[in-house]
Amino acid sequence: MKKWIFTTSVMFIWLFSHSQNSSFIDSRLYEVYNSEFISELQINNPQALEYMNWYLDNSFTIIELPEYKLEGLPFLMYYDLENKNISDTVTELPTPSINIYKFYFERKNDLTTTYRIGDTGLAIVFFSEKELINKFNQFKNEK
Repeated sequence: MKKWIFTTSVMFIWLFSHSQNSSFIDSRLYEVYNSEFISELQINNPQALEYMNWYLDNSFTIIELPEYKLEGLPFLMYYDLENKNISDTVTELPTPSINIYKFYFERKNDLTTTYRIGDTGLAIVFFSEKELINKFNQFKNEK
């Protein structure tokens, strides 16, 4: 009986932890990617899906800047993933759930990039690729 309880407990813990890591899909991903693509990632590349979920909230920061510092910054633009084109200027950010995959921006290997968000007095700072790798690795190590 003790062996059965132990085995059942271990299986429950493993299934729970496995399901927590591989099945969470942020609903914002469905706003830009079709269900088939996401399902394929979930089966064939769950690590990529985990990164995409993490990236939604951890790849940037929002800062407030005085107008004179915003003047030289490029405006953040929307990106239509389906048609692969840049469209309108982002005039405000939908908080608290910003969908970073809806924007067009360049990310540099070792420098942050900053874009103006309309006339809001805000800017969005995208972390460099190197910084993102470090942040994601730290996230993975803390799990």
